[in-house]
Amino acid sequence: MDWEPPPCGWLKFNVAGVSLDERVGCGGVLRYEKGVVSALFSGNCAVRGLEMVVLMAIIVAIEMFTSLFHKVQLPLIIEFDLNTVLNWLKYRSLRPWSLRKLFVKIEDGCRHIDEIQFAVTFHKKNGMEETLAKADMSRKNFFKAAW
Repeated sequence: MDWEPPPCGWLKFNVAGVSLDERVGCGGVLRYEKGVVSALFSGNCAVRGLEMVVLMAIIVAIEMFTSLFHKVQLPLIIEFDLNTVLNWLKYRSLRPWSLRKLFVKIEDGCRHIDEIQFAVTFHKKNGMEETLAKADMSRKNFFKAAW
């Protein structure tokens, strides 16, 4: 499966969460419409459950995006592979009460972005992000890079 570029003028942050043998990690890659990588992150997450890991990846993606582009207003798409998380983001009534603090962080971060969309992608299209998440699950600190 090939990565699909965002619409012209948009950026896309693909994020993924993985859970293997009681260890969890997440990763993400920010790209421009031509596929050029602008930033990436990966690391261990101190949460349980794949949905929580994806929510943490979304939070990290929003924080990185807002710190990189705080002086310019660019639209962003955050893409991941869990329908459950997309439904939670779209419909507040479906959100688990136990995860309310994560949703508050996401909503606060979204206020600093001109326009944001969340989308679900086919699992195989998030290959690079999933590889980053798997590679750094044993890392104590997050790896973040931007250029």
